[in-house]
Amino acid sequence: MAAIITSEFRKNARALFKNDLETSDNYFIGLGKTDSWPDTVDALDNQVTEYSRQFSAPLPVDTVVNKEDVLQNLMVMVRTTGTQAEIFNVIPRNNWAFDRIYKTYDPTDPKCFDYETIDGVAYYPCYVTSNDRIYMCLSNKDGNGEVTPSSVAIPSGVGADAFLSFGATPQPISNGEGYIWALVTFLDEDSKFYTDQFVDYTTPISSDYTDIGNSTGGLIYDFKIVNGGATAATIPATATTEIRLKGTIRDTQTGELTPVADVIMYKQGQVATIQDSWQHFDVVINNGIESIKYKPDPNSQTITYLKNYVTASVVVETENGFNDEIDIIPLLLPEDGLGRRPDNDLPSFYAGISVDFVGEVDGEAPVGYNVDVRQISLIKNPVRNSDGDDAGVAVRDDDTNAGLYTGPEAYDALKYIQLDSIKDLQKDYIGRDFIIEQGGVNDDDIGARAWLDYADTINNRLYYHQNSSPKVNLKKFVGDTNSAPNVTVTSIAGYSDPDDVYLVSSCNEAEYMSGTGEVIFYENRKPINRNFNQTDEVKLVIQF
Repeated sequence: MAAIITSEFRKNARALFKNDLETSDNYFIGLGKTDSWPDTVDALDNQVTEYSRQFSAPLPVDTVVNKEDVLQNLMVMVRTTGTQAEIFNVIPRNNWAFDRIYKTYDPTDPKCFDYETIDGVAYYPCYVTSNDRIYMCLSNKDGNGEVTPSSVAIPSGVGADAFLSFGATPQPISNGEGYIWALVTFLDEDSKFYTDQFVDYTTPISSDYTDIGNSTGGLIYDFKIVNGGATAATIPATATTEIRLKGTIRDTQTGELTPVADVIMYKQGQVATIQDSWQHFDVVINNGIESIKYKPDPNSQTITYLKNYVTASVVVETENGFNDEIDIIPLLLPEDGLGRRPDNDLPSFYAGISVDFVGEVDGEAPVGYNVDVRQISLIKNPVRNSDGDDAGVAVRDDDTNAGLYTGPEAYDALKYIQLDSIKDLQKDYIGRDFIIEQGGVNDDDIGARAWLDYADTINNRLYYHQNSSPKVNLKKFVGDTNSAPNVTVTSIAGYSDPDDVYLVSSCNEAEYMSGTGEVIFYENRKPINRNFNQTDEVKLVIQF
């Protein structure tokens, strides 16, 4: 059985996902992985560190182990329904540029919104962003019917015409190159997703509906020749041959579809007079029907389009009936106008998530010289650890610290070891990739190893995380004064201070219950350093 996932399915999935992100309190953006990526080598066998330009972060892999690591690596999380989060429908930015060939919008072509190279020639998507507006290309052919690069920018300025606002029917740019652009909608310049790669767009207000419908509603803008017939004789070339457009319109009172009078587009062997409908069409017959296009008014060079159609088809008729070999498809814009529902008209297969991580995130996230993050993730259903996973062990979070974020909006995700006050923590451990290891009297207390995320010399704490790296392990640290457990701090680069042996007072869980939740999305990046006075504007784009 043959089947496909349609573009409508993808858009519907995006809409449901976006609604879930906006209304559910179960989604969080997470930052994590303070431990460094392993070094790589270049083509000359030279060592490449993660701070080199040539370095690329490892590609994410959809395995159970990798996703568990993402959860173990988490440092801080912010909810998508929080005060510092916004959700958008976005599309890839495709700025108009000189001398590019843009595809025409073709409802029969699933690739018209994609970039392609055809026979060595680059063809760009059928929509462009220009002057903070989104336009659709309805024609890319010159007067000879040849596809041509776009050489003149879409006009800008002030005025109510087709290039600036709704209400005017699209017309060719007045330089003869043949490009016709139709306004779809406007970019949201104030959106957090007004970026170089993706853009957010507006939806029309009710006062625009009439103008949109009048300008492009049910407009037939071109005719696609799928099969023009093997030869001119197969049309057939008789005195009664006619090419007719048949269609329906919607009754504005009842809402029902009603037939509209046929439009004659061609009559074999006859020359149109001013009152004949086919004077508006240029039909080229060369071994079959080669093309059908609108013929602009010779004085104004404007095109009189067929409009307000709901359905339309082209047939070739003779005294013997219609010719079923010929297949010509009228290209039709939406019944209520292009841009009336931009989500339907554009390749809106992308949900954009923007979350601000401001400084310490109200004390939930460490910052400083050695605090880098290398993973950004979207987590669903993380469990908030209100009591810790051991009886009587309190978590670090305190809702009274809320400022820019309410308590449930931001979770700290790093566990920490509270050191005994007998020996205060004297070192900040400036640097990266320090490891803490636990020793003690009892064998069960020995051998837990973890990455040191942050040394808090004020509160005498070591914050840490563990993952599947062979340099650490996933054994749980313990705080048991009876067995006198201790921890030491070493560096994978070889640094070790034998005097830095700290007694453990307690082991404390984070507000986020480690390992819980589902990884919906994650991205690996080169190190991003966080400090007190910066806001990290994290943006994720999920494609459907």
